[in-house]
Amino acid sequence: MSRHFIAISFLGALALGACGAQASPSAAVPLSQAPSECRYMNLSRYSAPERLEVASAKGKRVFAVEIAASFEARAQGMMCRTQMADNEGMLFEFQDVAERAFWMNNTLLPLDIIYIGSDGRIVSIQKNARPLDRTPLPSRGAASGVLEVKGGLSDRLGLKPGDKVIHPFFQ
Repeated sequence: MSRHFIAISFLGALALGACGAQASPSAAVPLSQAPSECRYMNLSRYSAPERLEVASAKGKRVFAVEIAASFEARAQGMMCRTQMADNEGMLFEFQDVAERAFWMNNTLLPLDIIYIGSDGRIVSIQKNARPLDRTPLPSRGAASGVLEVKGGLSDRLGLKPGDKVIHPFFQ
């Protein structure tokens, strides 16, 4: 394994942090059981949501996504959030194309983690990532972007590798 892959995997893992408790894959962790770090989390480091579309065999779906383009924003990711609508998400933008791996540190909601190539095509999807689970969830291919949406949504929308994500970052 190259040092570059290890470094990228580590940075991806930082994007969702580390905590040992686990919950069922389909349930959010109650705020009363959230890690103490969540009390001090700055949830305002993102710009206003931007429009993003995902085109699949079932049609197009529009999302309002927060952009995690800086190291700090990617490291914080969706940590400590207690709710997310079906049309919301977070787009992690990387300046390079590499294997990625995220985990669910201090993340209280189950998420679908959608890895995206530089051409906007979905590389792979990690479905219903467990809240607070420290297991790295790899991209299984080179990705320059990662879209996180509500857990289970990719199945409901029929998303699969090869489907197209439409956003200026991928143009």
